[in-house]
Amino acid sequence: MKNTSILTFILIILFTGCSKQNETIIKVEDGRFDGNLGRHGYYLINDNYRDVIKTIIFKNGNYKFEFEYRTKSNNGFENFEIYQRLAVSLNKIYEKNSFQLFQPYQSEQQTNYDEIALYTSETFGNKIDTRFYTTVKNKNSISIVIDSLVYKELKVPSLVGKIKGYLYNKENSIDSIFVDATFRTQARDK
Repeated sequence: MKNTSILTFILIILFTGCSKQNETIIKVEDGRFDGNLGRHGYYLINDNYRDVIKTIIFKNGNYKFEFEYRTKSNNGFENFEIYQRLAVSLNKIYEKNSFQLFQPYQSEQQTNYDEIALYTSETFGNKIDTRFYTTVKNKNSISIVIDSLVYKELKVPSLVGKIKGYLYNKENSIDSIFVDATFRTQARDK
């Protein structure tokens, strides 16, 4: 009887010692971009092969993310390629959820103000058309609304929101492009 009690006690210790503690696993949804950049429409989700929407900088509530897409094809006669990159810098994302006034885009680095820009390049055969669109100083032409900020416990949270409005060609202010999309940036723990 005594041996059975000792054996039972040892088994209980072994099984409780080997069991894993309750770990909270955070389910991170993939980044996505659904909408239109000018005449091009997208419904894309990050996967194992590419990150179409990614966080570039996250520091002290300042958040910079990019949507980037490239496609190549051949219609039997000519090659064509479409490349678009939408870059967004938002400051103080913990303090506000609506961004209305953006400064014209200046640099790839994080700045102390909100900015947004769209670079497009379309190649048809030997003809290349590249354009750079951004905001006009002191003009509300585009807005971003953050619906939720999720995964605050991770190193880089995910922003879920909408973007809608016009950006203007830096070289020709008559040329504008309409942006209308929803997005989820990719959260990560690194």
